[in-house]
Amino acid sequence: MATDLHTFPSGPVPVADDALLDEVAALAADLVRPDLQCGITLREFRSVRIAGSSDVSARRCEAVQQAERFGPGLTALEENRVVVVAHTGRTRRWPAWRDAAVHEGFRTAVALPTPVGRGVDAAVVLYDAAPAPWERGELRRAAAFVRQVARVAALEMEVGRLHCLTEELFAGVSARDAIGQATGIVMAQRSCGPEEALGVLRRAAEHRGVQLRDLAAMIISEVARADTIRSSMFDESPAPREVVGTRARQLP
Repeated sequence: MATDLHTFPSGPVPVADDALLDEVAALAADLVRPDLQCGITLREFRSVRIAGSSDVSARRCEAVQQAERFGPGLTALEENRVVVVAHTGRTRRWPAWRDAAVHEGFRTAVALPTPVGRGVDAAVVLYDAAPAPWERGELRRAAAFVRQVARVAALEMEVGRLHCLTEELFAGVSARDAIGQATGIVMAQRSCGPEEALGVLRRAAEHRGVQLRDLAAMIISEVARADTIRSSMFDESPAPREVVGTRARQLP
């Protein structure tokens, strides 16, 4: 079968979101059958991305599937069943993926779907360069392997969620600190209490159409700039000299 090499991805291959899933994908050859390559695709609320692969050849096939939105992995997800590709070169389904798989030297493949979390599922595609059929025992091992992939993916998602929460927490603390400093500045300027000063800030933020924390940051920046100017006015160091021709004069 003729293969148009120009249809395959060139340049940098899409990178996985987490190197850990690359390592998990590489275990397929140990846990299912020798010399397998593996691609992992995550579908998050209808958005599809490559999450891991055991090598660049499997990643290229996954990239074609992602670009075309059509391949055995996505079919396994849509139909919620195991999809066995007994002969990649003979299948009439997924022509772009088929040509990519043949080009990479894969003779057979199997795609298995698995739930990961709320609104998230994964498809694991196992690629083999050998034409050997998929035995029932191998499919059972593949199913067990896919369940482990789902656990790792769920763990990574939870770690990512906690990381986002931590960032939001620190951002909230920084915002409160800034608002507190700005409140103190208003109290000093107006000789008022904290509640009145905070009310002044809120009304000013609403009037300007900005967030309270952003207004607080602007006030702190203005006060810091004014302090810097005042400090420079009382600097007792000699003024720099500018040389013009052969004469020197004081800069104003």
